[in-house]
Amino acid sequence: MNDQIDLRPLKSKALKIGGPFRDVVVSQPDIISREDYLAKAGDWLRLLQIAEETSQK
Repeated sequence: MNDQIDLRPLKSKALKIGGPFRDVVVSQPDIISREDYLAKAGDWLRLLQIAEETSQK
């Protein structure tokens, strides 16, 4: 089982979204452990929600 997650596809999408979500995701290494991904994913989703909410205003 592969315990590494490749963030490059997520980073590519984050560049199009912008804001703090982009800044946080792009600052991560390209490859992170599954544990790190699971620990951070909730925060990234919240930043994405905030970006979507502010773009709708």
